[in-house]
Amino acid sequence: TLWFYQMLSLQTDDMEDLKGLDIDLDYLLDPFFALMSLQCGSFAGFASAFYARLLMPMALGTYFVVLYTIWNFIVMQTSLAGHWKMDWQEGVSNYGSSFLILFIIIARQALSLFQCYPHPGNHSMSLLSSPDILCFNSEWWSLAAPACLAVAVFCGGSLSVICSVLHSAPARMHQRSFRRCWRFIFIRFRPVSSWWSLVLLMRGVLLSMPRLIFS
Repeated sequence: TLWFYQMLSLQTDDMEDLKGLDIDLDYLLDPFFALMSLQCGSFAGFASAFYARLLMPMALGTYFVVLYTIWNFIVMQTSLAGHWKMDWQEGVSNYGSSFLILFIIIARQALSLFQCYPHPGNHSMSLLSSPDILCFNSEWWSLAAPACLAVAVFCGGSLSVICSVLHSAPARMHQRSFRRCWRFIFIRFRPVSSWWSLVLLMRGVLLSMPRLIFS
């Protein structure tokens, strides 16, 4: 369902437009829409809302760290520590799975600042996702560097990590810790086809490219 919502989000400039769809999981996705909606009521101004959405992967990572810490603290107080304790490899795998699921919208958000359309009759341009924000004005330039960093880290960085893991997999697949840590990359495919994880990740970037190229 999240993948379906992300694909629809590529066709609209306001995530709030999707909330009216008759899908049973709407109530689970309300926090997601509140964060990804352009005019997020919890933040004052476009820049604050943009930063909040841009940092969504880091917020997701923080959530897993807190969950990992609380869970292990509770388990260690019982006699089931040996059976229920969550190791860090499992935490990395869970975060990676969530990151891949949401990657389409993560890439879209990181690239959204560079998707502009021209005004008729003059040389001004506005953001496709927020027509009231002019491209290349002072506010836009103040957000350009963080947006470029997000593209480099969340898009380029994730592609680099998966390439590195796929490269080292033949020599390290016999290690149990390696398999547990990077399970989210290999679990969906046969061992000889694990490179498809990289293709699916690149898809998230390429789906946002047409609006960037033709804007």
